[in-house]
This record gives sequence, structure tokens and C-alpha cells, in this order.
Amino acid sequence: MLTAAGIIAAATLTSKLLGFLRETALAAHFGAGAETDAYLAASSLPSILFSTMVGAVGTTFIPVYTQRARLDRTQALRMTNSLLNLSVVLSLGLTLAGYLFAPELIHLLVPGFQGAVLLLTVKLTRVMLPLMLASAVSALATGFLQANERFTAPALIWPVYNLVIITAILFLAPATGILGVAAGTVVAGASQVLVQFLPARRLGYRFQPVIDLRDEGLHRLGRLTVPVLLGGMAGQIGVMVDRLLASRLAEGSISALNYANKLYNLPNGIFVTAVVTVLYPAFSGHAAQGDAKALVRSFRRGFNLITLAVLPMMTGLIVLSQPVVRLVYQRGAFNAQATRLTSFALVFYSLGMLSTATQALLARVFFALQDTTTPMFIGMASVGLNILLNLVLVGPLAHGGLALSLSVAATFNAGATLVALRKKLGPLGGRSLGATLIKSAVATGVMSLVVVAAYAAIARWLPGTGTGREVLRLGAVTGLGAVAYIGALWPLRVAELGEVARLGGKAAAAVRNRLHQLAWR
Repeated sequence: MLTAAGIIAAATLTSKLLGFLRETALAAHFGAGAETDAYLAASSLPSILFSTMVGAVGTTFIPVYTQRARLDRTQALRMTNSLLNLSVVLSLGLTLAGYLFAPELIHLLVPGFQGAVLLLTVKLTRVMLPLMLASAVSALATGFLQANERFTAPALIWPVYNLVIITAILFLAPATGILGVAAGTVVAGASQVLVQFLPARRLGYRFQPVIDLRDEGLHRLGRLTVPVLLGGMAGQIGVMVDRLLASRLAEGSISALNYANKLYNLPNGIFVTAVVTVLYPAFSGHAAQGDAKALVRSFRRGFNLITLAVLPMMTGLIVLSQPVVRLVYQRGAFNAQATRLTSFALVFYSLGMLSTATQALLARVFFALQDTTTPMFIGMASVGLNILLNLVLVGPLAHGGLALSLSVAATFNAGATLVALRKKLGPLGGRSLGATLIKSAVATGVMSLVVVAAYAAIARWLPGTGTGREVLRLGAVTGLGAVAYIGALWPLRVAELGEVARLGGKAAAAVRNRLHQLAWR
């Protein structure tokens, strides 16, 4: 599990770095002009039309497939083909409708576009609408591979996607302009399918032109997908309310929330996503076997790993919020005032980081049990609480109140979902979970004291502004903080820390053996 999670985390980090290079290349070639606006608006339309549904189906596919495969693998593969063909038909229908009504859809999406920009956006939209087909096939391939506990190929699809678009910007854009980038984006979507094709074939998948509408698995998927979609829609309503309230605050509030949210989501997007992705098929397997004890053990292990990793990252973002924001964003038009606004929001967002991570893990347990209704109702209640707290806290804390509302709502969601899971499965090992949380909190407290003192001392020794100096200061403090955290955690005898150490030892031994073999050749 740790090895697979490491692969996914490394691939996710690589993808985010390549995504940054993609945006940099796009900005360098086209700037912040009409062509870039048209491309970004056109690329968002396929996502708006189809990605929410694709994501919901991809989430619910794994437990349904796992259950069917344990009874009859042939029937499970037939259900996969039925779902694939149905998704293809639906995406082709939406592509055709999007092509015919592209002007009307673009006018709804970006009503301010007129003249040449509007015509260009419509043209680019029609070029990129086939992304819906690629997304549908790729999402199903990802679900199929992960259900069979194959994680490398699905982890590589986003780095490959970004690489293809970067290639299109560098080599096609000089001759064909933004149209070449749009075509390259479609090729990038198709590449995600190709990356997963051979691994799926090795697992026994063979395409069949069949759509069995009487398949109980398809019916089950439909019933499970609707609550996930409704929950996602409720979340979007909460986002809209956030933006509405933030638009009435001081200038720069919306931007500060956006920039802080990206930093806040980075640790969860890399580490937590990796752990949850690896554990989800295991959850589904235990649920399909009816082994509640094994399911609880897997959940407990995942919670402990997430707690040990997320709690120090969360605390680090809180105590170093201003230096982190200053390093990442403060240059050009992003001044010291923008840093203060963004770091203020980042502190309140970070308070809910562990709750958000726990919530993601708990939701996968319910999905594995083929219960999407309970997370939906709890999610809707959380959105309602978030909106209520927004109205209460936006006055005294401005945009920080909007960030704090989200953290409190996430904590409520995680707590309510944990209670619901205990009612469903029985005792979850609360003592073990609490012990790991307390041990991590103690070690995190030691770490935070070291980090605050070390940063103040290093800042006196290495004063001044500039990216290089900030990198040195934060790099040194991060290293000292990590040593302090592990040093404080080690005597507390946390089992997961020993597993990581053993895995690191095995990896180091493997590297040494390989180097030894090369040296003797």
C-alpha cells in the first residue's frame, strides 16, 4: 500500500509541476490576451457538460465491479463493456449537441465575449468537444485498473496529458496558433486512454460492442451515481455562495481565497489522494466479501497514515503561512498586502485540513459499502452549515470567515460521517485512532515550537527579501521541523512510522544492490 501510494504521490507531484510548466508555456507564447481567454473558456465547456457525471460514475464503478467480479468475472467484464459503450453513446450525443449549439452555450458560459473573441471561442470549443469521449473512456479505464489494484498507469495519465499539451504549445503553436494547442489538448485526452489500454488488456479486458440495459450492475451504478451527483451539486452551491459574499468584500478578497485554497489543497491533493486511491479497491474487496473487520482494519490504517502525515503539514502551513505565501506568490503585482490577505485565509483553511482528509477517506468506505446516500445527506447538511456560518462569520472576519466556515463544515462532515460509519459497522477502534491522533499532536507541538524559533533565528541571520533567500530560510526550517517531528514521534512507538522506515530501508537496499551489480559489469 505504501509503495503504491508513493508512486501515485510522485506522479501527482510531477503532474502538478508539469501543469505549472504548461501554464507558463501558454502564458509565454500567448500572454494574457484574447486567444488565451478563448482557449480557457472553450476547454472548460466539456468539463462542465460531462466531467461531474464521469467522476461520479468512476467513483461508484469500483465497488460494483469488485462485487460482480468476485461472483463472475466474465459478467463483470460484460458489465464494463456495457457501461463503456453507454458512456460512448452519451458522450457522442453531447458532443454533437455541443457542436450544434456551441454559440449559445458559450454565450451562457462567458456572456461578456463578443466579436472575434466569441467566434474564436466557438471554433475552439468545437475542436475540443471530443474531450468528453476521451474523458469517459479514460475514467472507466482508471476505475477498471484500480479495481484490479493496478495503480501505476492511472497515476501516469495526468503527467502524460500535461506533457502532450506542452509539446503542442512548443511545436504546434508557432505554426498554427491557439488552434494547434486546442488540437493538442484533444490528443492529450486520447493519450490518457492509450496509456491505460495495454495494462487493461493484460488484465483480460476485451472490447465487446454490447449494451445490456437489463444488467443489474448498470442499474446499481445508476442508483449509486445519483446521490454522488446531487452531493456534488450541493457543494457547487456552497462555492457560489462563497463567491457571492466574497464579491462584496474588499478588493482582492476573491483572489486571496483562490490563492490560499490552492496552497491548502496541495498536501491533500498529493498525499491524501494517493492513500485514498490505493485503499478504495481494498475497501471494496472487503465489502464484497462481507468482511467488516478487515474493512475496519483498513480504514484504521488509512486514518493513522493520514493523521501522521497531514497534521504536521497542516500546522506548518499555519505557523509559516506568510513565508509560504510570500515564496509562492509575492512577485510582480502580488504585493505585501496581497500576501497578508492570502496568508490570513490560508490559516483558516488549514484548520480544516485533517477533517477534509478524513472526510475523503470515510466517503470511500461508504462508497465501498455501496451506500452513497448517507454521504450525500451529510454533505448537504455540511453545505447548509457552511452557508449559515458564512453569513455569521463574514462580518467579523471578512474573507477569513468564509475560509473558517469551510473548515468548521468539514469538521462537522467528518464527525457526522464517522458516527454514521460506527452505527453501520460497529466499533472502529476509537482508542487506536485517538492514540495515534494524540501522539501525532504531541510531536506536531514539538515541531511547531522548533519551526517558529528556527525561522526567527534564521531570518535574523539571513534577512532580506527575494526568492532565493526565502527558499533557503523555508528549506532549512522544513528540514529542522521534519527532524523534530520524527524525533518526537519515534519514542512514542507509532507502528506506521516503523513501516515507513522498513520500506525506506528496503528501497535503499535495492538501490545499493543495483549499484553494486552495475559496478561489477
